[in-house]
Amino acid sequence: MPESLCVATLTSMPRPTSRVDRRDSQRAPLEDVFLLGTSTVLPGEDDAKRGRVLVLVWDAASATISVEGSFAGLGAVYSLLPFRGMVLATIGSRLLLLGWQSVVGGSEYELVPLCSEITQIAALSVAVNGDYIIVGDVMTSVSVYHYEETVSNAGLVRRHLVPVARDYAGVWTTAVAAVPPPLSTERLYPDMIDEETGIGGRVPLPLHSQVFGDGGRQERFLVADAFNNIFRVSLSRAAEPRLLVEGRWHLGDLVNVIRPGSLVMDLADPEFPDVFRANMVFGTVQGAIGVIASVEDGRIGRILDRLQTNMAHLLPTPGLWDYDKWRAHV
Repeated sequence: MPESLCVATLTSMPRPTSRVDRRDSQRAPLEDVFLLGTSTVLPGEDDAKRGRVLVLVWDAASATISVEGSFAGLGAVYSLLPFRGMVLATIGSRLLLLGWQSVVGGSEYELVPLCSEITQIAALSVAVNGDYIIVGDVMTSVSVYHYEETVSNAGLVRRHLVPVARDYAGVWTTAVAAVPPPLSTERLYPDMIDEETGIGGRVPLPLHSQVFGDGGRQERFLVADAFNNIFRVSLSRAAEPRLLVEGRWHLGDLVNVIRPGSLVMDLADPEFPDVFRANMVFGTVQGAIGVIASVEDGRIGRILDRLQTNMAHLLPTPGLWDYDKWRAHV
């Protein structure tokens, strides 16, 4: 049965047993192919023990789909993500980097694993922020890996997924996504905060939160869990990197997908140019669609923070629910 789907461009890669072949480097990449992840559950099995990644090519002239290659894994292919001409796949409890390599002794190409790392229980989702890769596990929260390349004396390029940090909270993750960088760090990070990372938002309030830092580039991710929460984490710049939780929101609905984008075209507001930016959308199991927008001006962000605080204290809530208790991270 199908589990995941993505569109990617696969770059031809040299064979690992030889130097870089000029024919491999000059071969045109396989552009705009569909990658389909599947799983197979046999009678008597509680979970999928096997799955495949299919490389599908659409021919517009003949209106047909052909299978150009496949990769068989030991588990369900829960998620697929294009990455630098390659493909990141979470299969069972393992994170794999798959490449489009030529078959030894032939001109055909196949999908082969370049490197892999074991996560914990079942890796359900994956997201990329630069060279950093975050994987969401079904029971053990998230872990971050760094992609590295090394060249041997023989000229062979070896790829590695190096574990960097892990969230040790027992969170059942349902979706992960990378947070785009801000447009202007000068407006986002006020001078009043001299710590490496400071949090100025109120956790029980979901409308807006403020995150200040030293202006340096940080990798930030959004994580949704099975208890109807979304929380934002960042990778610290310390000698021993670790994940820092910057904010939490309780939505009251289970989020199962987070994607970059917006519901409308990115039109510049003539009154507030480059201030509000809708850069993420999410979907829930109840059919709701939400937008996650960033406020690129720290001054306006503080005004919105005070506005939501006053609304929570002055306006009655539907059903007379306590606002702080309902929106608190539980």
